[in-house]
Amino acid sequence: MLRSLDASLVPDEWRRINMRTVAHLLGVEFIHDLYNRYDPRINAVRFRHTVTVWKDGIVNSYAPKTEWEELGRIVGYQYYSLDESIIRATRALYKTKRKYYYKLMRALEHTDLENMADRDLASVLLNFQSVVLGELYVLNFVQVEHGLNTAIKQVISEIADDPSQVDEIFVNLIGTEVPTESQREKHRLLKLSLKHRFLKTIGMYEEPRAKADVLRHCAKYSHLYSAYGENPRDFEHFWDEFNSFLKNSNLPTWHLFPKLLSPVSKKNLISLRNKKLSVLVPLLVCGGIFRDKNKALLGNSLKYRFAVLDEIARRGLEGRANLNYYLLSEIIDLLRKGEKLQAQVIAHRAEEGVILSRQENFSLYTSDMDSLLTKDSAPTSLKGQCASKGTARGKCKIVLSKDDVDKVQEGDIMVAIGTDFDLIEAMYRASAVITEEGGILSHASVVCRELKKPCCIGVQDVTRQLKDGQIIEVDATHGQITVIKD
Repeated sequence: MLRSLDASLVPDEWRRINMRTVAHLLGVEFIHDLYNRYDPRINAVRFRHTVTVWKDGIVNSYAPKTEWEELGRIVGYQYYSLDESIIRATRALYKTKRKYYYKLMRALEHTDLENMADRDLASVLLNFQSVVLGELYVLNFVQVEHGLNTAIKQVISEIADDPSQVDEIFVNLIGTEVPTESQREKHRLLKLSLKHRFLKTIGMYEEPRAKADVLRHCAKYSHLYSAYGENPRDFEHFWDEFNSFLKNSNLPTWHLFPKLLSPVSKKNLISLRNKKLSVLVPLLVCGGIFRDKNKALLGNSLKYRFAVLDEIARRGLEGRANLNYYLLSEIIDLLRKGEKLQAQVIAHRAEEGVILSRQENFSLYTSDMDSLLTKDSAPTSLKGQCASKGTARGKCKIVLSKDDVDKVQEGDIMVAIGTDFDLIEAMYRASAVITEEGGILSHASVVCRELKKPCCIGVQDVTRQLKDGQIIEVDATHGQITVIKD
């Protein structure tokens, strides 16, 4: 179902489950369809009601809190009890070969889109959407992660001397040395800059030669950060980062031979001598790596989706900008039947945004869009969950999209709904990160642990509760955020 934003479709008792920057409605539809993906051996209990709101290039998705809690209880218990079926199925998931995905990518690489008939072009787009969704996202991993989180914390709560230490123990168990795909990209760009830094020292540096190297790097990685539909990064982005590495003496480092669990986490896990944790903790950490890999593969595949849209525009069937407001079925109708959306429909979607919703037994829930827009009175303290321990004090900077990245200066505290590849520069500058999204394997959690920066997640409505310029203190170890000065 698709409605404009004046519709009342979001349940009163909702929870934000995603926030992304997405350039076109095809990407929004992909995300919305993802929430209904499941493997009956793992997450047969899943979201039955979801609402995805897209406006001004930003996607926010929601599910009822009751369903979130039910997922935690039921899927969490299956993991907690070390149910052999779900453990085996989860491990098999992580070993997915993605053979049809790679086959499709190879085929698209050698496909002459310009000489295809309109109907065949429609088939390419349909295959792309269905294969990528089915092969990369066999299921909605947020639900698996939530179940594993719940199970691990239950075990820790049973063996911890102090219940208040559960979150800290949890974080100390899931440290990994395996870099994210975005960190791998930065590492390769760093190595490129070190080569040219050496050439500078011996008087052989040539800017055209450096630009050619960076251009090749850009061609390989420009779509890495496009995972859910963000526009690809251009040469200037990589060139600026290359020059930053070239001039900076304090460069990031990566593990040469990364281990699944960091030495500290492995030592902590062994010291607890708990059979359940020995199974569940590696399962959770492997899941984070699996999800990050999928996100990178999805991003790199989007060049083909963009190529199809560009080809449709080249044929004069519809303006390229207008295609950003078409659903998949509408693009198929455009290609197969020549049916264009009316100009007023496109204008309305561009101005008002859209809502994609899925409801089963929707009468169980009341709907009130205002609940998403109501701002509570300014708090003096907020609570969240520790994702990376530590403390920091600095200026609050609200980051809702990549357009806000430059707001964050060295030492500021970055506050976001969630983070992704496109916000990583701000994360490098920030002294701490706070997010509304609560996954311990979320992008913010993983990157902050790698950078050893405090990170507090799952802080409800923090982007609306705090404001730019406030002096705040983050005690991520205890999940506490305190407003020091307005």
